[in-house]
Amino acid sequence: MIGAIFHFGLYSIYGYDSVKSARRRKMKNGSEWYLKRLLEDGKYRPISGYKETQEYHKEYYGEDDYYLVKEEFNSEENILKIKKNINKWMELCIECKVNYVILTSKHHDGFCLWPSENAEHKCNFDIVNYFIKKAKENNLLVGLYYSLMEFRNKPNIDFIENTIKPQINELIKYDIDIFWFDGDWEFTTKYAQKTFDDIVDRLHKNNIKVNDRIGMKKEKNDINFLGKSDFRNYADREIPNEEPNVPWECIITIGLS
Repeated sequence: MIGAIFHFGLYSIYGYDSVKSARRRKMKNGSEWYLKRLLEDGKYRPISGYKETQEYHKEYYGEDDYYLVKEEFNSEENILKIKKNINKWMELCIECKVNYVILTSKHHDGFCLWPSENAEHKCNFDIVNYFIKKAKENNLLVGLYYSLMEFRNKPNIDFIENTIKPQINELIKYDIDIFWFDGDWEFTTKYAQKTFDDIVDRLHKNNIKVNDRIGMKKEKNDINFLGKSDFRNYADREIPNEEPNVPWECIITIGLS
């Protein structure tokens, strides 16, 4: 099967990363990590390209906060463009014989592509719903990417209870086939693992397939370990040295993004 995961969010307004820096990285993490590079102070394992990003932001946006472009993103004119672009995405997917499509409902910046009641930063228009609708109209399986971690929030119990759980409660109501988690590496407690296990159980009751970025870091050293997940991802751009005996998905990101 061939899938297409669309990274789209507030960072798309900026659309910037240092090409020179990206060429050197194994993990490309492009403009979707724009906010992380703005927050970087260079004191501990500084993230590649942060100086260039901060210089770029200062030149074009001054001292403006990352989230100030929400107004531009949520404008009626931009929403119309987003709808047209999603329609074009689906046409391209059909042309390329894609079987399933996935949208970043929320990336690490915490900006939600649906009007969440449990998020400070969100889109006023329900992009998630529109994406799902268009995917189904084109007979494509559809899924949602969801980042468990956020750059500006600590991965503690308060964040789990007041952000992750209520947001999952909102997203689980959508008619989807796949739930694609990311950012699990920030959560290392037994409480977090129990929460992820319970969430996956709920998703499975709704016949939703789940990827393997749901904790259990040590166990995943075994390429055939599934745990509660339905398929493995391994790392971005990683192809195992030996063929896995379990369902797996290779994440080949496009270009330097």
